[in-house]
Amino acid sequence: MARLIQHLYLIPMLVCVVLSLKAFRLRWPPAFRIFSVLLFTALLTEIIANAWHYYLHNINGWTYSDNNAWIYTISLVPQYVLFMLVYYHELHSKNIKKAIIGACCLFTLFTIFNFCFWQKPDMINSYTHILADCIMLLLVFAYFEQLRREKTQVRLKEQPMVWISLGVLAFHLLNIPFLLSINYLNINFKIVATTFLYVYLSFIFMCYVLYSKAFLCQTPRLK
Repeated sequence: MARLIQHLYLIPMLVCVVLSLKAFRLRWPPAFRIFSVLLFTALLTEIIANAWHYYLHNINGWTYSDNNAWIYTISLVPQYVLFMLVYYHELHSKNIKKAIIGACCLFTLFTIFNFCFWQKPDMINSYTHILADCIMLLLVFAYFEQLRREKTQVRLKEQPMVWISLGVLAFHLLNIPFLLSINYLNINFKIVATTFLYVYLSFIFMCYVLYSKAFLCQTPRLK
């Protein structure tokens, strides 16, 4: 039962991936097609990580650790580079666009360095996650500031990027305190760590519900 609850977030993730195909079918702007590719990458990561944890770590007579943290860490580079490119296409400021390209390079290099030399591959690379959280929160704030400055009035609930940004905001705001504490809690307070994990998974569930809502909006216009 506990295993089933821990994987409930895969339901809205799968729904979201299917809905995101609309971005290609109706030729939505590039940002949303990139986001669809990101969602497929995230789903593929979940499939591989769970397959490794339950089956692939013990194949052909070779037994490895069932720890799949390294799979999630490796997937951070393609996922967050794609995520930053989504905002690269949605934000208008040339300076912010240049900063996004720089952030992509910095994040990639830091992730590799942290994985190889700083934090261990078999643990949650919290420093990398926190850097990603900070970058994404800054991009979300930049997007909402851009909306605030726009002269033309728009209905926010009809803007797919608003729903995506709300999902990013909800998830990454919780992700920072979760990552700062989870390794310590796992060592010293297992019960608290388990409770915190369920809260975290509920936010992932909500995050994908918000992403799904984005693809239920009408086709956005190219800007």
